[in-house]
Amino acid sequence: MPKNKFDAYAPSPQSSPTGAAAVTPHNTDELPFVSRIIYAGTGGTVNVVPLDNADSGTAVSILFQDGGQVLLEAVRILATGTSAEDIVIFA
Repeated sequence: MPKNKFDAYAPSPQSSPTGAAAVTPHNTDELPFVSRIIYAGTGGTVNVVPLDNADSGTAVSILFQDGGQVLLEAVRILATGTSAEDIVIFA
């Protein structure tokens, strides 16, 4: 395993992501971890539940261009209302 030269530093909002996962939108499944960044390879709408709305489940729709990304802590990406593809989350 490669040595992580940043182990001694606490993560911050400006630090690079340390994890990534491809996402298949689903109306009830939670993401594998809270996202910091959402990326859409193929543009369209992403219907997402932000971390602050986790209890209510209220989603917001975000329009992405091809290769677009947004900084957002999210817990779920819904299938209903999502037309973007090749979605990846980063933490």
